[in-house]
Amino acid sequence: MPYFADCYILVNTRSPAVVRRLLSVFLPGGAEENAEEYEVPRYSDKPRQVFNNANSLMAYMETHPEESHAIYWQSLIPGDST
Repeated sequence: MPYFADCYILVNTRSPAVVRRLLSVFLPGGAEENAEEYEVPRYSDKPRQVFNNANSLMAYMETHPEESHAIYWQSLIPGDST
């Protein structure tokens, strides 16, 4: 069974660059996002926006601090996710 862990990081800014730096620390072998699309608002039956990748969602979230969302990644190192 795969191993899953949630990691919540508190920072003073909402920035895709911060996320990329954190991923390079916590998943240094590389990471891929787990979702195929991201709805805003999250879990909405009638989303205002739908993004096809985490980078697009992060760019949106950077300019919309009132929104909340979660993005999940998995390690690209074989065996890390099992």
